[in-house]
Amino acid sequence: MSVTKRGIFLSKTARSIGVALLLAVVICSSLTIACEAGIETDKSKYKTSENVQLSYNTPDITNGSHKIEIYPKDGTIVYSPGELGNSSNGSITWSDDKAEGEYIAKLFVNGSLYDKCTFTVCNDDIAPTTTYQFSKPQKSDGSYDTGVKLSFTATDNDGGSGVSAIYYWGIQGDNHITYSSPIAFNNPGTYTVTFKAMDKAGNLETVDGKYRTLRFTVTAPVPSPTPTPTPTATPVVTPTLSPTIEPTVTPVPVTQTAHDVSDPMAGTEAVFTAESASDTRANNSPGGIIAVGSIAGIAVIAGAALLVFRRL
Repeated sequence: MSVTKRGIFLSKTARSIGVALLLAVVICSSLTIACEAGIETDKSKYKTSENVQLSYNTPDITNGSHKIEIYPKDGTIVYSPGELGNSSNGSITWSDDKAEGEYIAKLFVNGSLYDKCTFTVCNDDIAPTTTYQFSKPQKSDGSYDTGVKLSFTATDNDGGSGVSAIYYWGIQGDNHITYSSPIAFNNPGTYTVTFKAMDKAGNLETVDGKYRTLRFTVTAPVPSPTPTPTPTATPVVTPTLSPTIEPTVTPVPVTQTAHDVSDPMAGTEAVFTAESASDTRANNSPGGIIAVGSIAGIAVIAGAALLVFRRL
């Protein structure tokens, strides 16, 4: 191949690459327009007496037309200006008095739904207020034990449109999460949670133009010391002394009967037996009394010998 032909070949190749790049730019531009096309409002919230401005942008259409219809969120159509022609962009103004509530604006192209957007009509311009609470008490160092849960509650102003949702972020990246249940913190660390509430009128909760932020620390619980058992003292029992009871000695009277005998036996010692009802003397002997004296006489009465004595 000659140099000239080679130059021509390179020139054709360059032109082909240039055309391809130009087509790619055109296609990407078309895709960008298509992605950006649709319907939108000039703001998201209106008062009942305010005008709602709606604008649209679509790819070019040669036949047919555009049409916009406005519906309450749960209701039938409330406004439509009719056919809007085949121009790829345009706008309409809804100036009628409107009831409070959420609305949907739908854009139709050639009779088919192409895009939609939502807006709110409400005289409420006060944002709700959020309160938070931890499930465990704060420790002396200002931290919370692991396992603590954080809960949110929001209330709207009297006569307001009501709370729509509570959002928080900062725990799992920067993604906004719709709050639905208490959030548990099971790992030690320092956390920063940003949160906001929104009412049905679209009012967002802020403080000095900024969303509210909560910063706190979670630490592992300190184990409680094991208590030292206190020894139990054994009571000393003092024995009770029983009093000594001295026996009572009751003297036993001895009844003696004297008899007159004609032949006393003077100076003779004799032992006699006499019955008694009771005898508690220490030197008593069973069945009788031992006595010493001079026998004065002997008498026999009913077969029993009775000695009569006199004292020495």
